[in-house]
This record gives sequence, C-alpha cells and structure tokens, in this order.
Amino acid sequence: MLTMASSSCSAATIHFILLSISLFSVSSLPLPDESTSKPKKIFFLPIKIDAATNMFYTTIGIGTPQHSTNLVIDLGGENLWHDCINRRYNASSKRKIVCKSKKCPEGAACVSTGCIGPYKPGCAISDCTITVSNPLAQFSSSYTMVEDTIFLSHTYIPGFLAGCVDLDDGLSGNALQGLPRTSKGIIGFSHSELALPSQLVLSNKLIPKFSLCFPSSNNLKGFGNIFIGAGGGHPQVESKFLQTTPLVVNPVATGA
Repeated sequence: MLTMASSSCSAATIHFILLSISLFSVSSLPLPDESTSKPKKIFFLPIKIDAATNMFYTTIGIGTPQHSTNLVIDLGGENLWHDCINRRYNASSKRKIVCKSKKCPEGAACVSTGCIGPYKPGCAISDCTITVSNPLAQFSSSYTMVEDTIFLSHTYIPGFLAGCVDLDDGLSGNALQGLPRTSKGIIGFSHSELALPSQLVLSNKLIPKFSLCFPSSNNLKGFGNIFIGAGGGHPQVESKFLQTTPLVVNPVATGA
C-alpha cells in the first residue's frame, strides 16, 4: 500500500516525488524501444490523498454505464479488484471469465455450480476465480474473475481483467477494512500479468514502464498522476520541479 508520512514542508513550496518503475517481465513480445520510438500517447490517472488514512488512491471509470470508482494504490498488488455487487454496480459490459478458457490464468481454481467435486466438462456454470487481497486487513480470498470496460485518459479500454468481489456475501466483511471510507477496492501495480500496468502495456504495445508523481506533503492541495507507458524522461512526465527516485527489483525473493 502507498501511504504518506507527515511532512514539515511548507505548503508554499511545492515538491514532487517521481517513482519510475520498469516492467521487464510482463511479456516476451517485442515492445517499443524507448530510445528510438517517438513519444506515444500514454495513460494517466490522478493520485489523490485520503486525509483520514494518508493513503494514496486513484479514481477510474469501470463498466458501461461508467461507474467512477476509488481504488487504493498497492505497488505489491497483483490485480485490480472492486465491489461489483449488482445492486451497487450494474454494468452491461461485465462478463465472467469461463474456467479453462484462454483468459483464465493457468492453475486458477474454478467455481462450478451443479457439479459434484472439482470442475469437469459439462458443468452448468464454471467460473474462473482470482485471488484478491487486502494486506491491511490480512484478507485474502478467491472470487470470480471478470472482464469489463475501464475508462482511462479519455479512452475506453474493453476486456480488462479484474476481480469481482461481492461484499454482501457474508464472507467479505473485512475486504475493505483499513482502506479509505470512499474506496471500493484495490488497484495493483506489481509485475503480475493481471496488474493494471502489465495489461495496458501488452494490449497497447506500450513501453513497459510506469511512473507515479505525487506531492511530498499532505498539506498540499491538488493531486499527482500515474503515468503508464512512460518513465521520467517522457516529455509529458519530465519537469524541472521533479525529484526522481528509481525503484529496482530485489533479486532475493522476500515472499513466502
């Protein structure tokens, strides 16, 4: 999760921090060479700060009709998940991912209705599942994977893969625990193929990089941006006011 500690910076002096992260492992497909390619359109999202929790979050449009959804930024998150119960989220563009289909990740579990035992051909319903998590609440569970339309940078992007969480199922009561009150889920920025940057890079043949630019003080009004498909050298990202901080991948695995 991205949180911001208190700062003694004067509100009259504006400082920004830029984190540029490369996604070297998102694909084996040939991608544009940043040194020779002309700058292309990049995707950008706003970064906002929740005053109560000091957490960074962003807002994206999901579904058709478009639902404006606040999602907490998690640099270690593997995917995007949000509350999608039909009573609060009714989108005609939402489609479940069928188990064993090309879009269902290899090794993903399946939820089958009308079957006895594990998934097998001929089951009435066979949904591909995805693991969603909230580290703050030590919450992790499997939910149906869906594809839906998202809206970024004045562009509709169909077929985006995400986790669909039913907060009214009696099992997900603490899924949003510890998150800002207005947030409806988490948006992941890890090297996972289902993370937001990875999906956008592959589907749009972008440079495998993203950058986060946000104010260094919680006292500053306004918000920064997330740039996907460009690093600190991109003309839309570069500024004399920026302090850049590159992030590198730890060669030693720290996960369980």
